[in-house]
Amino acid sequence: MLNNKREKTLSVDDGGGAVPQTTEDTGETSSALGQFDARRFLMDAGLDNVFNFYQRNMNVLDVKEKQTLQDAYYIRELSRKYLGEYASTLGIGDVSGNLMDIFGKYQENVIATRTAYDAERIKLQDAYETARINIMATQGAEAEAEHSANIRQVIDNLGSGYYGYREDENGNRTRVTTPQDYIEYAAEKYNLTAEEKQSLLDIIQWGVDTQNENQIDITSVSLPIYNGQTNISFQPNYDPTYYFSSTEIDSKSLVFMIEGTEFVSVISRVDEDEGATMTVSSADLTEYFVSESQKAGSSFYGKTVTHGTVMYHPDTSAYYVFRSDSMGGSWHRLISGDGSRGMIETSRRDAKNWYIPDGQKEVAYNGAVFKTNENKADTFTINGITYVEDFKSSEAFEPDGSNLSGEQKQIVAEFMKYHSNVLSQIKRMSIVFINGRFWECNTHGKIVPMKKQ
Repeated sequence: MLNNKREKTLSVDDGGGAVPQTTEDTGETSSALGQFDARRFLMDAGLDNVFNFYQRNMNVLDVKEKQTLQDAYYIRELSRKYLGEYASTLGIGDVSGNLMDIFGKYQENVIATRTAYDAERIKLQDAYETARINIMATQGAEAEAEHSANIRQVIDNLGSGYYGYREDENGNRTRVTTPQDYIEYAAEKYNLTAEEKQSLLDIIQWGVDTQNENQIDITSVSLPIYNGQTNISFQPNYDPTYYFSSTEIDSKSLVFMIEGTEFVSVISRVDEDEGATMTVSSADLTEYFVSESQKAGSSFYGKTVTHGTVMYHPDTSAYYVFRSDSMGGSWHRLISGDGSRGMIETSRRDAKNWYIPDGQKEVAYNGAVFKTNENKADTFTINGITYVEDFKSSEAFEPDGSNLSGEQKQIVAEFMKYHSNVLSQIKRMSIVFINGRFWECNTHGKIVPMKKQ
Protein backbone atom coordinates (compact mmCIF):
# COMPACT_ATOMS: atom_id res chain seq x y z
CA MET A 1 0.00 0.00 0.00
CA LEU A 2 1.26 3.46 -0.82
CA ASN A 3 2.28 5.23 2.41
CA ASN A 4 1.73 8.92 1.70
CA LYS A 5 4.12 11.04 3.65
CA ARG A 6 1.90 13.68 5.19
CA GLU A 7 3.61 16.37 7.31
CA LYS A 8 0.89 17.54 9.73
CA THR A 9 1.08 20.01 12.64
CA LEU A 10 -2.26 19.02 14.06
CA SER A 11 -1.11 18.77 17.64
CA VAL A 12 -3.10 21.21 19.70
CA ASP A 13 -0.88 21.56 22.68
CA ASP A 14 -2.53 20.20 25.72
CA GLY A 15 -2.59 23.48 27.39
CA GLY A 16 -1.99 25.61 24.52
CA GLY A 17 -3.24 27.73 21.89
CA ALA A 18 -1.79 26.62 18.61
CA VAL A 19 -4.43 26.39 15.94
CA PRO A 20 -4.06 23.08 14.01
CA GLN A 21 -2.32 23.38 10.63
CA THR A 22 -1.78 20.90 7.75
CA THR A 23 0.63 20.84 4.82
CA GLU A 24 -0.07 19.67 1.26
CA ASP A 25 0.66 16.09 0.18
CA THR A 26 4.19 15.85 -1.25
CA GLY A 27 3.28 13.03 -3.63
CA GLU A 28 6.33 11.06 -2.52
CA THR A 29 5.97 7.38 -1.79
CA SER A 30 7.98 5.04 0.39
CA SER A 31 8.82 1.51 -0.68
CA ALA A 32 11.52 -1.09 -0.22
CA LEU A 33 13.29 0.66 -3.09
CA GLY A 34 13.34 3.99 -1.27
CA GLN A 35 11.62 7.27 -2.07
CA PHE A 36 10.31 8.01 -5.55
CA ASP A 37 7.91 10.46 -7.15
CA ALA A 38 4.49 8.81 -7.02
CA ARG A 39 2.89 11.38 -9.32
CA ARG A 40 5.46 10.80 -12.06
CA PHE A 41 5.18 7.03 -11.67
CA LEU A 42 1.40 7.06 -11.77
CA MET A 43 1.29 9.38 -14.78
CA ASP A 44 3.78 7.14 -16.59
CA ALA A 45 1.67 4.12 -15.72
CA GLY A 46 -1.53 5.75 -16.96
CA LEU A 47 -3.00 6.00 -13.44
CA ASP A 48 -2.89 9.78 -13.06
CA ASN A 49 -6.71 10.14 -13.16
CA VAL A 50 -7.10 7.69 -10.30
CA PHE A 51 -4.32 9.34 -8.34
CA ASN A 52 -5.76 12.84 -8.85
CA PHE A 53 -9.14 11.64 -7.64
CA TYR A 54 -7.49 10.11 -4.59
CA GLN A 55 -5.44 13.22 -3.89
CA ARG A 56 -8.43 15.57 -4.20
CA ASN A 57 -10.41 13.50 -1.73
CA MET A 58 -7.50 13.41 0.66
CA ASN A 59 -7.31 17.21 0.51
CA VAL A 60 -11.07 17.45 1.16
CA LEU A 61 -10.64 15.27 4.24
CA ASP A 62 -7.75 17.46 5.42
CA VAL A 63 -9.86 20.61 5.06
CA LYS A 64 -12.82 19.05 6.86
CA GLU A 65 -10.63 17.72 9.65
CA LYS A 66 -8.96 21.11 10.06
CA GLN A 67 -12.35 22.84 10.21
CA THR A 68 -13.68 20.34 12.78
CA LEU A 69 -10.62 20.78 14.97
CA GLN A 70 -10.87 24.55 14.67
CA ASP A 71 -14.53 24.33 15.70
CA ALA A 72 -13.61 22.22 18.72
CA TYR A 73 -10.89 24.69 19.62
CA TYR A 74 -13.30 27.62 19.22
CA ILE A 75 -15.88 25.90 21.47
CA ARG A 76 -13.20 25.28 24.07
CA GLU A 77 -12.13 28.90 24.08
CA LEU A 78 -15.72 30.17 24.24
CA SER A 79 -16.49 27.76 27.03
CA ARG A 80 -13.48 28.96 29.00
CA LYS A 81 -14.41 32.60 28.40
CA TYR A 82 -18.02 32.15 29.47
CA LEU A 83 -16.95 30.15 32.51
CA GLY A 84 -14.67 33.01 33.62
CA GLU A 85 -17.43 35.62 33.17
CA TYR A 86 -19.94 33.43 34.96
CA ALA A 87 -17.60 32.86 37.90
CA SER A 88 -16.79 36.58 38.16
CA THR A 89 -20.45 37.49 38.19
CA LEU A 90 -21.23 35.03 40.96
CA GLY A 91 -18.01 35.68 42.79
CA ILE A 92 -16.82 32.12 42.47
CA GLY A 93 -13.12 31.99 43.06
CA ASP A 94 -12.17 28.42 42.15
CA VAL A 95 -13.42 27.05 38.79
CA SER A 96 -10.45 24.75 38.08
CA GLY A 97 -12.68 21.69 38.15
CA ASN A 98 -14.92 23.16 35.49
CA LEU A 99 -11.91 24.11 33.35
CA MET A 100 -10.66 20.57 33.56
CA ASP A 101 -14.02 19.37 32.31
CA ILE A 102 -13.87 21.82 29.39
CA PHE A 103 -10.33 20.83 28.44
CA GLY A 104 -11.16 17.14 28.89
CA LYS A 105 -14.14 17.47 26.57
CA TYR A 106 -11.99 19.32 24.07
CA GLN A 107 -9.38 16.57 24.12
CA GLU A 108 -12.11 13.98 23.56
CA ASN A 109 -13.33 15.97 20.56
CA VAL A 110 -9.81 16.20 19.13
CA ILE A 111 -9.21 12.47 19.55
CA ALA A 112 -12.61 11.60 18.10
CA THR A 113 -12.05 13.92 15.17
CA ARG A 114 -8.61 12.53 14.38
CA THR A 115 -9.83 8.95 14.74
CA ALA A 116 -12.81 9.53 12.49
CA TYR A 117 -10.81 11.23 9.75
CA ASP A 118 -7.98 8.72 9.96
CA ALA A 119 -10.58 6.00 9.40
CA GLU A 120 -11.88 7.90 6.36
CA ARG A 121 -8.35 8.22 5.03
CA ILE A 122 -7.80 4.49 5.43
CA LYS A 123 -11.01 3.79 3.51
CA LEU A 124 -9.95 6.18 0.76
CA GLN A 125 -6.45 4.69 0.72
CA ASP A 126 -7.92 1.18 0.43
CA ALA A 127 -10.21 2.25 -2.42
CA TYR A 128 -7.31 3.85 -4.21
CA GLU A 129 -5.11 0.79 -3.76
CA THR A 130 -7.87 -1.46 -5.07
CA ALA A 131 -8.34 0.72 -8.15
CA ARG A 132 -4.60 0.96 -8.66
CA ILE A 133 -4.10 -2.81 -8.41
CA ASN A 134 -7.00 -3.50 -10.76
CA ILE A 135 -5.69 -1.08 -13.37
CA MET A 136 -2.15 -2.38 -13.05
CA ALA A 137 -3.48 -5.94 -13.35
CA THR A 138 -5.37 -4.96 -16.50
CA GLN A 139 -2.29 -3.32 -17.94
CA GLY A 140 -0.25 -6.39 -16.98
CA ALA A 141 -2.76 -8.68 -18.66
CA GLU A 142 -2.67 -6.55 -21.81
CA ALA A 143 1.13 -6.64 -21.82
CA GLU A 144 1.08 -10.41 -21.28
CA ALA A 145 -1.47 -10.83 -24.07
CA GLU A 146 0.71 -8.80 -26.42
CA HIS A 147 3.77 -10.86 -25.45
CA SER A 148 1.87 -14.10 -26.02
CA ALA A 149 0.68 -12.83 -29.41
CA ASN A 150 4.29 -12.06 -30.36
CA ILE A 151 5.37 -15.59 -29.42
CA ARG A 152 2.43 -17.02 -31.39
CA GLN A 153 3.53 -15.00 -34.41
CA VAL A 154 7.08 -16.32 -34.07
CA ILE A 155 5.78 -19.91 -33.97
CA ASP A 156 3.57 -19.29 -37.01
CA ASN A 157 6.51 -17.83 -38.93
CA LEU A 158 8.66 -20.81 -38.00
CA GLY A 159 5.91 -23.07 -39.34
CA SER A 160 5.56 -21.18 -42.62
CA GLY A 161 9.30 -20.80 -43.17
CA TYR A 162 9.07 -16.99 -43.42
CA TYR A 163 11.75 -15.43 -41.23
CA GLY A 164 11.66 -11.84 -42.47
CA TYR A 165 14.51 -9.34 -42.56
CA ARG A 166 16.77 -7.62 -40.06
CA GLU A 167 19.53 -5.05 -40.07
CA ASP A 168 23.13 -6.23 -39.85
CA GLU A 169 25.89 -4.47 -37.94
CA ASN A 170 26.37 -2.10 -40.89
CA GLY A 171 22.71 -1.13 -41.01
CA ASN A 172 22.04 -3.14 -44.17
CA ARG A 173 18.72 -4.96 -44.46
CA THR A 174 19.41 -8.69 -44.76
CA ARG A 175 17.18 -11.73 -45.06
CA VAL A 176 16.97 -14.12 -42.13
CA THR A 177 17.48 -17.58 -43.65
CA THR A 178 17.50 -20.16 -40.84
CA PRO A 179 14.99 -20.85 -38.06
CA GLN A 180 17.77 -20.63 -35.47
CA ASP A 181 18.80 -17.14 -36.64
CA TYR A 182 15.14 -16.10 -36.68
CA ILE A 183 14.70 -17.21 -33.07
CA GLU A 184 17.78 -15.19 -32.07
CA TYR A 185 16.32 -12.17 -33.86
CA ALA A 186 12.85 -12.67 -32.30
CA ALA A 187 14.31 -13.12 -28.82
CA GLU A 188 15.98 -9.71 -29.11
CA LYS A 189 13.02 -7.97 -30.75
CA TYR A 190 10.31 -9.26 -28.39
CA ASN A 191 12.39 -9.51 -25.18
CA LEU A 192 11.90 -13.26 -24.89
CA THR A 193 13.07 -14.94 -21.72
CA ALA A 194 15.80 -17.56 -21.82
CA GLU A 195 13.14 -20.22 -21.18
CA GLU A 196 10.93 -18.97 -24.03
CA LYS A 197 13.87 -18.84 -26.42
CA GLN A 198 14.93 -22.38 -25.50
CA SER A 199 11.36 -23.64 -25.95
CA LEU A 200 11.33 -22.27 -29.52
CA LEU A 201 14.70 -23.87 -30.24
CA ASP A 202 13.34 -27.15 -28.84
CA ILE A 203 10.36 -26.93 -31.20
CA ILE A 204 12.72 -26.65 -34.17
CA GLN A 205 14.94 -29.50 -32.96
CA TRP A 206 11.93 -31.69 -32.24
CA GLY A 207 10.65 -31.03 -35.75
CA VAL A 208 14.00 -32.03 -37.25
CA ASP A 209 14.23 -35.19 -35.14
CA THR A 210 10.65 -36.21 -35.86
CA GLN A 211 11.02 -35.39 -39.54
CA ASN A 212 13.99 -37.74 -39.71
CA GLU A 213 11.98 -40.42 -37.95
CA ASN A 214 9.03 -39.96 -40.30
CA GLN A 215 11.16 -39.80 -43.42
CA ILE A 216 10.10 -42.51 -45.86
CA ASP A 217 12.88 -44.38 -47.68
CA ILE A 218 12.32 -43.27 -51.29
CA THR A 219 14.75 -43.51 -54.18
CA SER A 220 14.22 -42.93 -57.88
CA VAL A 221 15.77 -44.59 -60.91
CA SER A 222 14.05 -42.16 -63.31
CA LEU A 223 15.40 -38.80 -62.15
CA PRO A 224 19.07 -37.76 -62.50
CA ILE A 225 18.58 -35.13 -59.78
CA TYR A 226 16.47 -36.11 -56.80
CA ASN A 227 15.84 -34.07 -53.63
CA GLY A 228 18.26 -31.48 -54.96
CA GLN A 229 21.16 -33.93 -55.20
CA THR A 230 22.79 -36.06 -57.88
CA ASN A 231 20.90 -39.35 -57.85
CA ILE A 232 23.27 -42.33 -57.66
CA SER A 233 20.33 -44.67 -58.32
CA PHE A 234 19.52 -43.04 -61.67
CA GLN A 235 19.31 -45.47 -64.63
CA PRO A 236 19.00 -43.50 -67.91
CA ASN A 237 17.52 -46.36 -69.96
CA TYR A 238 15.23 -47.75 -67.31
CA ASP A 239 11.89 -48.80 -68.85
CA PRO A 240 9.19 -49.65 -66.30
CA THR A 241 7.13 -51.42 -68.94
CA TYR A 242 9.88 -54.09 -68.88
CA TYR A 243 8.48 -55.36 -65.60
CA PHE A 244 4.87 -54.21 -65.59
CA SER A 245 2.12 -55.44 -67.88
CA SER A 246 -0.27 -52.66 -66.84
CA THR A 247 -1.81 -50.54 -69.59
CA GLU A 248 -1.84 -47.59 -67.17
CA ILE A 249 1.89 -46.91 -67.59
CA ASP A 250 4.32 -46.23 -70.41
CA SER A 251 8.06 -46.05 -70.91
CA LYS A 252 8.07 -42.44 -69.63
CA SER A 253 6.43 -43.27 -66.32
CA LEU A 254 8.50 -42.33 -63.28
CA VAL A 255 9.80 -45.18 -61.13
CA PHE A 256 10.45 -45.06 -57.37
CA MET A 257 11.57 -47.56 -54.77
CA ILE A 258 9.47 -46.90 -51.64
CA GLU A 259 10.42 -48.89 -48.57
CA GLY A 260 11.78 -51.67 -50.79
CA THR A 261 8.81 -51.84 -53.19
CA GLU A 262 8.86 -50.52 -56.74
CA PHE A 263 6.17 -47.99 -57.67
CA VAL A 264 5.45 -46.59 -61.13
CA SER A 265 3.45 -43.49 -62.03
CA VAL A 266 0.34 -43.97 -64.16
CA ILE A 267 -0.11 -41.97 -67.35
CA SER A 268 -3.33 -40.20 -66.36
CA ARG A 269 -3.50 -37.19 -64.08
CA VAL A 270 -5.44 -37.83 -60.88
CA ASP A 271 -8.27 -35.62 -62.16
CA GLU A 272 -8.64 -37.95 -65.16
CA ASP A 273 -7.62 -41.23 -63.50
CA GLU A 274 -10.30 -43.80 -64.29
CA GLY A 275 -8.31 -46.68 -62.85
CA ALA A 276 -8.26 -45.36 -59.29
CA THR A 277 -10.54 -47.12 -56.80
CA MET A 278 -10.64 -43.96 -54.66
CA THR A 279 -10.41 -40.60 -56.39
CA VAL A 280 -8.88 -37.35 -55.22
CA SER A 281 -8.29 -34.11 -57.11
CA SER A 282 -4.92 -32.59 -57.86
CA ALA A 283 -6.00 -29.45 -55.98
CA ASP A 284 -6.86 -31.52 -52.89
CA LEU A 285 -3.48 -33.23 -52.98
CA THR A 286 -1.68 -29.90 -53.26
CA GLU A 287 -3.72 -28.52 -50.35
CA TYR A 288 -2.86 -31.59 -48.26
CA PHE A 289 0.83 -31.19 -49.10
CA VAL A 290 0.79 -27.51 -48.07
CA SER A 291 -0.86 -28.36 -44.75
CA GLU A 292 1.77 -31.06 -44.10
CA SER A 293 4.60 -28.69 -45.01
CA GLN A 294 3.50 -26.41 -42.16
CA LYS A 295 3.56 -29.13 -39.50
CA ALA A 296 6.75 -29.49 -37.49
CA GLY A 297 7.71 -33.16 -37.59
CA SER A 298 6.15 -33.85 -40.98
CA SER A 299 8.49 -35.30 -43.62
CA PHE A 300 7.41 -32.36 -45.81
CA TYR A 301 7.95 -29.66 -43.17
CA GLY A 302 9.27 -26.48 -44.78
CA LYS A 303 9.33 -28.02 -48.27
CA THR A 304 7.65 -27.08 -51.55
CA VAL A 305 6.17 -29.24 -54.28
CA THR A 306 8.67 -30.00 -57.06
CA HIS A 307 8.94 -32.41 -59.97
CA GLY A 308 9.28 -35.90 -58.47
CA THR A 309 7.74 -35.12 -55.07
CA VAL A 310 6.19 -38.33 -53.72
CA MET A 311 3.43 -38.16 -51.11
CA TYR A 312 1.21 -40.70 -49.38
CA HIS A 313 -2.42 -39.68 -48.85
CA PRO A 314 -4.18 -41.41 -45.91
CA ASP A 315 -7.70 -40.89 -47.29
CA THR A 316 -7.01 -42.97 -50.41
CA SER A 317 -4.21 -45.16 -48.97
CA ALA A 318 -2.16 -44.47 -52.08
CA TYR A 319 1.10 -42.81 -53.11
CA TYR A 320 1.17 -39.95 -55.60
CA VAL A 321 3.96 -38.20 -57.49
CA PHE A 322 3.94 -34.63 -58.78
CA ARG A 323 5.04 -34.27 -62.40
CA SER A 324 5.88 -30.89 -63.93
CA ASP A 325 4.62 -30.25 -67.44
CA SER A 326 3.73 -27.43 -69.82
CA MET A 327 0.50 -26.88 -67.88
CA GLY A 328 2.31 -26.34 -64.60
CA GLY A 329 2.21 -29.90 -63.36
CA SER A 330 -0.17 -32.32 -61.70
CA TRP A 331 -0.30 -35.32 -59.38
CA HIS A 332 -0.26 -38.90 -60.67
CA ARG A 333 -1.13 -42.10 -58.82
CA LEU A 334 1.65 -44.63 -58.21
CA ILE A 335 1.02 -48.35 -58.66
CA SER A 336 3.23 -51.06 -57.17
CA GLY A 337 4.64 -54.38 -58.29
CA ASP A 338 7.70 -56.57 -57.92
CA GLY A 339 9.64 -54.68 -60.56
CA SER A 340 13.40 -54.48 -60.50
CA ARG A 341 13.87 -54.72 -56.72
CA GLY A 342 11.66 -57.77 -56.51
CA MET A 343 13.44 -59.34 -59.46
CA ILE A 344 16.83 -58.81 -57.83
CA GLU A 345 15.68 -60.83 -54.83
CA THR A 346 14.16 -63.50 -57.09
CA SER A 347 17.37 -63.68 -59.11
CA ARG A 348 19.52 -64.16 -56.05
CA ARG A 349 17.31 -67.04 -55.01
CA ASP A 350 16.57 -68.76 -58.34
CA ALA A 351 19.07 -67.71 -61.04
CA LYS A 352 21.21 -70.83 -60.61
CA ASN A 353 18.19 -72.80 -61.91
CA TRP A 354 17.54 -70.59 -64.93
CA TYR A 355 19.15 -72.78 -67.56
CA ILE A 356 18.05 -75.54 -69.98
CA PRO A 357 20.09 -78.76 -69.67
CA ASP A 358 21.37 -80.41 -72.82
CA GLY A 359 18.71 -82.42 -74.62
CA GLN A 360 15.81 -80.44 -73.17
CA LYS A 361 13.79 -77.68 -74.77
CA GLU A 362 12.08 -76.27 -71.70
CA VAL A 363 12.59 -75.95 -67.98
CA ALA A 364 10.23 -74.63 -65.28
CA TYR A 365 11.31 -73.57 -61.82
CA ASN A 366 9.44 -71.75 -59.09
CA GLY A 367 6.89 -70.26 -61.49
CA ALA A 368 9.42 -69.24 -64.18
CA VAL A 369 9.45 -70.98 -67.58
CA PHE A 370 12.48 -70.97 -69.92
CA LYS A 371 11.96 -72.28 -73.49
CA THR A 372 14.23 -72.78 -76.47
CA ASN A 373 12.47 -72.47 -79.80
CA GLU A 374 14.80 -73.99 -82.36
CA ASN A 375 15.11 -71.37 -85.11
CA LYS A 376 13.06 -68.84 -83.22
CA ALA A 377 14.02 -66.63 -80.32
CA ASP A 378 14.20 -68.23 -76.89
CA THR A 379 11.67 -67.02 -74.29
CA PHE A 380 11.65 -66.61 -70.54
CA THR A 381 8.33 -66.05 -68.71
CA ILE A 382 8.22 -64.86 -65.10
CA ASN A 383 5.55 -63.10 -63.05
CA GLY A 384 3.21 -63.31 -66.05
CA ILE A 385 5.54 -61.37 -68.35
CA THR A 386 7.43 -62.97 -71.24
CA TYR A 387 10.91 -61.83 -72.28
CA VAL A 388 12.38 -62.71 -75.69
CA GLU A 389 15.97 -63.33 -76.78
CA ASP A 390 17.06 -60.27 -78.79
CA PHE A 391 19.74 -62.02 -80.89
CA LYS A 392 19.88 -59.13 -83.38
CA SER A 393 20.68 -56.56 -80.68
CA SER A 394 23.78 -54.43 -81.11
CA GLU A 395 24.43 -55.05 -77.42
CA ALA A 396 25.12 -58.77 -77.98
CA PHE A 397 28.76 -59.76 -77.28
CA GLU A 398 31.11 -62.67 -76.84
CA PRO A 399 31.90 -63.30 -73.16
CA ASP A 400 35.59 -63.93 -73.87
CA GLY A 401 36.03 -60.82 -76.02
CA SER A 402 39.20 -58.77 -75.52
CA ASN A 403 37.66 -55.29 -75.35
CA LEU A 404 34.71 -55.71 -73.02
CA SER A 405 33.14 -52.62 -71.45
CA GLY A 406 32.68 -52.25 -67.73
CA GLU A 407 29.01 -53.26 -67.95
CA GLN A 408 29.84 -56.27 -70.13
CA LYS A 409 32.40 -57.44 -67.57
CA GLN A 410 29.72 -57.15 -64.87
CA ILE A 411 27.35 -59.29 -66.93
CA VAL A 412 30.01 -61.95 -67.51
CA ALA A 413 30.81 -62.02 -63.81
CA GLU A 414 27.12 -62.57 -63.05
CA PHE A 415 27.00 -65.57 -65.43
CA MET A 416 30.12 -67.02 -63.81
CA LYS A 417 28.53 -66.52 -60.38
CA TYR A 418 25.46 -68.61 -61.19
CA HIS A 419 26.37 -70.72 -64.26
CA SER A 420 30.05 -71.79 -63.90
CA ASN A 421 33.01 -70.07 -62.33
CA VAL A 422 35.11 -70.81 -65.39
CA LEU A 423 34.71 -68.39 -68.29
CA SER A 424 35.00 -71.01 -70.99
CA GLN A 425 32.48 -73.23 -69.24
CA ILE A 426 29.56 -70.80 -68.83
CA LYS A 427 26.42 -72.81 -69.48
CA ARG A 428 24.75 -72.14 -72.76
CA MET A 429 20.98 -71.60 -72.65
CA SER A 430 21.27 -69.85 -69.26
CA ILE A 431 19.87 -66.58 -67.94
CA VAL A 432 20.88 -63.94 -65.37
CA PHE A 433 19.29 -60.69 -64.20
CA ILE A 434 21.56 -57.67 -63.76
CA ASN A 435 21.29 -53.88 -64.03
CA GLY A 436 17.54 -54.11 -64.43
CA ARG A 437 17.47 -56.51 -67.39
CA PHE A 438 17.55 -60.20 -68.28
CA TRP A 439 20.49 -61.53 -70.29
CA GLU A 440 20.87 -64.92 -71.97
CA CYS A 441 23.93 -66.93 -72.95
CA ASN A 442 22.30 -68.49 -76.02
CA THR A 443 22.89 -71.74 -77.79
CA HIS A 444 25.79 -70.17 -79.73
CA GLY A 445 27.56 -69.08 -76.54
CA LYS A 446 26.83 -65.41 -77.20
CA ILE A 447 25.46 -63.16 -74.47
CA VAL A 448 22.37 -61.25 -75.66
CA PRO A 449 19.79 -59.04 -73.93
CA MET A 450 16.18 -60.14 -73.56
CA LYS A 451 13.39 -57.73 -74.40
CA LYS A 452 9.80 -57.71 -73.24
CA GLN A 453 7.51 -59.49 -75.68
